[in-house]
Amino acid sequence: MLYLLGLLVAVVVWLGLLGVISRPTGSTSTPLPGSGVSPWLIRRLGPSVFTAGVTATGGPLLHRFPGDHRLVAGVTRSGKSCTVHAIVAAFATIADAAFVGIDPKRTELGLWAPRFTQNAVDLDEIDQAIVNSVRLMKVRQQFLELQGLTKWTTSLGPWLFIIIDEYAELVGISTDGIDRTAEGSVIDKAMKRSKALASMRITDIASLARVGAGLGIKLIVSTQYPTTEVLDSQIRNQLDTRILHRVTGDEQVRVGMGAGRAQVVAANSIPADMPGGLWIVGFEDYNAPTMARSTYIPADRIPGVANRTAHLSWTWDQLLSLQTVADRKGQTR
Repeated sequence: MLYLLGLLVAVVVWLGLLGVISRPTGSTSTPLPGSGVSPWLIRRLGPSVFTAGVTATGGPLLHRFPGDHRLVAGVTRSGKSCTVHAIVAAFATIADAAFVGIDPKRTELGLWAPRFTQNAVDLDEIDQAIVNSVRLMKVRQQFLELQGLTKWTTSLGPWLFIIIDEYAELVGISTDGIDRTAEGSVIDKAMKRSKALASMRITDIASLARVGAGLGIKLIVSTQYPTTEVLDSQIRNQLDTRILHRVTGDEQVRVGMGAGRAQVVAANSIPADMPGGLWIVGFEDYNAPTMARSTYIPADRIPGVANRTAHLSWTWDQLLSLQTVADRKGQTR
């Protein structure tokens, strides 16, 4: 009897951990309502499968842990943040998940700070976060080679999710800190440095995209501008799961969804009065573009989720020293 009572208490605590995790509260026979919020909250379907929305056929919108590198694109207020927050809220409950936010626009990623290893907002912080991520990738690569292994697993350490919002800001040429009243040669030197740093960021992120997946590192790239000018092909081609919210141009569809899918997905095919509406395509659950709607998590609920899962967060020292969940038992931050 005591065992059953203890098991019941554990289940209740787990279900209440997030506050946003629950069973569906709306009818699955009414897909994609035209206004309001998604009828489903986040629900865990298995050890590594979550539902965080509803598809046009009434089925669950699935997010698998760790999944592929992800692209989340769409115009302003189309629901990109809804999708990113839903993925983070789901994966934040997993001890084998670490997060780094790269947030040059200072969006709502900062609300996740208690759960994140780092949330970088200014360029110096961002460059250091990228350097640490590349360093982690190399440390893990060397470890696998020494152990004669070929693939990273959670028994070796957590998956690191690098969340970039807004990508265009990250790889753009920054004029922050440049004195426009200075001599022309000084301005030119500062601009050259800014361009060099932007080029280095692109190179490092491309390396993380190309090599990181096999070393327990995943990218979630969010942008308003899914164009060839913003998303370099060496990065774009590695983002195997594409989530496209409302966009207004054919190029955005072609780049956002990938070549050959424009016949299925059209610009403006997600109505403006359907916040959180999206198309998703990937290799695991969505081989063809599927229309869906993402769960909406109000911003004022995120700090509570972040604080209640803060004990699962990882420091850079823990990551770079290749600690595992087993190593951390009995430790406190």
